[in-house]
Amino acid sequence: MPTGGDTAGGQPSPSGSVARAAFRQEPDRLVLSNPLLSVAFSASHGALVSLLNRPTQVELIDEAEAASEGAFWRCRIVSADGSQITLTSRDCREFSHVVENGSDGALRLRLLWTGLRVGAESVAGQVAATIALRADSHSASLTLELQIPDHLSVASIDFPCVSSLGSMEPLGEETLFLPVSGGLLVHEPRASLALRGEGPAWQATYPGPASMQFLGFSAGDRSTAWLGALDGSGARKSLAVGKSSRSDRVSLWITHDVVRQVDGHWTPGCPSAIGVVTGDWFEAAREYRNWAVHQPWCGRGRGGERGLPALTSSYGLWLSHWGGGKSAVAATRELQRAVNVPIKLDWRCWHRCLYGGAYPDYFPPRDGDQIFVDVKRHLAESGVLSQLSLNGVFASRESEAWQTGAAAASVANGSDPAGLAVMCPSTAYWREKLVALGREVARYGAEGIYLQDLGSARPADCGDSSHGHAVSSTAWTSGVRQALSEIRAALGKAVNLSTDGPNETCLHLVDAFVTPDAAAEREATGPAVFGDRWSPIPLFTAVYHGYSTVIGPGSSLVNHRPHDPLDAAAGADLRAPAHVMSRDFLGQYCLEIARAAAWGQQTMVSNFSPEQAHNDSSRKKLSFLSTVMRAQAWGVGALLAYSEFAGLLQVKSHQIDVDLLVNPPRSQPSQRRVTRCTMSPVLGSAWRTPGGGPALVLVNVHDQTLEFATRLRASRLGVHLPLQMIGRTFSEDGDVPAATLRASGNEVSGRLPGRSVVLLTLR
Repeated sequence: MPTGGDTAGGQPSPSGSVARAAFRQEPDRLVLSNPLLSVAFSASHGALVSLLNRPTQVELIDEAEAASEGAFWRCRIVSADGSQITLTSRDCREFSHVVENGSDGALRLRLLWTGLRVGAESVAGQVAATIALRADSHSASLTLELQIPDHLSVASIDFPCVSSLGSMEPLGEETLFLPVSGGLLVHEPRASLALRGEGPAWQATYPGPASMQFLGFSAGDRSTAWLGALDGSGARKSLAVGKSSRSDRVSLWITHDVVRQVDGHWTPGCPSAIGVVTGDWFEAAREYRNWAVHQPWCGRGRGGERGLPALTSSYGLWLSHWGGGKSAVAATRELQRAVNVPIKLDWRCWHRCLYGGAYPDYFPPRDGDQIFVDVKRHLAESGVLSQLSLNGVFASRESEAWQTGAAAASVANGSDPAGLAVMCPSTAYWREKLVALGREVARYGAEGIYLQDLGSARPADCGDSSHGHAVSSTAWTSGVRQALSEIRAALGKAVNLSTDGPNETCLHLVDAFVTPDAAAEREATGPAVFGDRWSPIPLFTAVYHGYSTVIGPGSSLVNHRPHDPLDAAAGADLRAPAHVMSRDFLGQYCLEIARAAAWGQQTMVSNFSPEQAHNDSSRKKLSFLSTVMRAQAWGVGALLAYSEFAGLLQVKSHQIDVDLLVNPPRSQPSQRRVTRCTMSPVLGSAWRTPGGGPALVLVNVHDQTLEFATRLRASRLGVHLPLQMIGRTFSEDGDVPAATLRASGNEVSGRLPGRSVVLLTLR
């Protein structure tokens, strides 16, 4: 096995030439490369010092800075007395490497650190990292293993650590993409991040707040670096962003809860990957998708193969209603009349306990059994399908279930003793309780169940082995999967099962995710550390569209958040001084609905009451909503659920200012504020429809006719340009006048009527 010089391994390319992965040792660097990617490590201590996109020759790491302060891994070592010390790849006396050709065709670079220094103590042991690169891959796969004496243990491992990120020359806007819920794009992160040093400026736990296991940094659309964990078990980990202690450059890493093997060997428990792609976050998402769709959570298939129940598979507008049965009937009937489409009811606060109150004492229903049955009959007569909400995570210490059952013994360790208790999903008691509640909901005739919080909850660190799980980083995910599997088995495939999220680990066990991603500014989804320099993106859609159904954004025609009518405090808030809440925020509402449409989501509104249909501001919102819903029922719009998402369109048009209300959950009146966004009012997305070729969705949220232009990317659409266009316009004015469209080369341009949706098929 060679330890220096040049080594190469290759395979024939489709053109007949040989694509090669090669190793080269330089005086201060160890370089592993193929025609698409070059990764280099410090020859003295193994830090990652270069990520080069070879086709564009864009370097994304400041080599001098990374060599002087970067570390490829960090481990938190726990000594016998319980004290914790951080060991990094720079804290070792000896560093060496070995290169070998793998039987799978990959070239492997094995980095080895020995002579470990844990504080003032020198200990026997070693750390080994293996970087494997195939000849035709945009990314390298990584593994790490530590071997330390038995009197030491490992609390967590940061790996891989990619430091000193930033373009070496102006290449366009720098961005970070983060898997926060459905996806966030941070603009100019070097300007927005203030915190410097080794600690994270931002981090999110997976699964839960982080819906997937990858993140990345883009330099315009010339090159994007990404890193991810390739973990099909859904083990708990954190994705993190930091900043250099010397400059404004960005660092990314993943913190793993470790898995101990025999003889003092510790690993992150899964392989990881680092890579570069030409393009932006969408191209990185496609790379992650290449791995993700082969995981167990995509085993249900995509599109029509998923066998979805009627509630998710049928066309209609979702209404999230908070309150009793009579108001639910009145709201659905009036909304159905106002927008002239079928209604699907997401029914909250139907239960006898207060929202956030004595869970799980849901039955009998708030209005009583007979009224509830009558309400369900009235809904069915109007063609309204419904799902009832249950909380999948929390139980109240004041509930009858707590006083008379085994709930107290089923609480996850670390649950807040003062609030609702977090129940461990691995316990037989809680799984059986959820199954029993689900059966009761189905007995009342509901077509579906919404398990609130189960998809987005941060995993509890439950160390109680009496709950039927090992004390491990996979315990929470395994428990959630087992609970959902048992509910599904008990209720059958005809009952719709949804939760919040999205969350890749339970993709195969639920029919839909309910999420406010398209209204992220209203919800204040973006981390405060980035200020207002962020916007939502359909990152989850880019990876899992076709394998998942997303429902959103749940925007209200009025500005106040939905609330339980029995909640006196929320009712008092509605009577508080108007402040910013009296404004209509029409532009924001149309933007949120347009995002949901362009991203291929099923549309949901919330907090609707009949009197809103007679308010001038609300009528304008309902008119645009009706336009979007008509588009979703026709041709391309109806096919999006079975199509492949091919990315967002970068649309040029006259810019407008849109005022955005920030009104997150549990906010106080004084905390609500308005931020202003300057944006193109034309949103667009590209799709590959089944059997119909490429298609475009264009939405103008402005009330005026606008000129626009957008360039199509043949690499995303998989077609040769130019193309012919066949389109249909939907607008508030009876769909006339139609959009005027032109095609020249790879550019589509024209005029869009005010508040319109245009669906285009390209041939």
